[in-house]
Amino acid sequence: MPADLFVLFVVGPLVTAALLATATTRDAVQRAGSLAVTCGLWLLSLVGLLTILRDGIVVLRMGSWPAPYGIVL
Repeated sequence: MPADLFVLFVVGPLVTAALLATATTRDAVQRAGSLAVTCGLWLLSLVGLLTILRDGIVVLRMGSWPAPYGIVL
């Protein structure tokens, strides 16, 4: 699993929240979307756990900035 996929832990829920906010009158769509993203994040966390157990700690520097100035995940 490339380290860049760990960005999905942040971006995935944000994009989903924005998309589901447009379906305000459809409760079934919101529930299905929420469940799908929750299951996707659960699977992503399992893959991430296996990656960390196999390769060690994963560090992702957003924007390639040094640690005091950039965001480090």
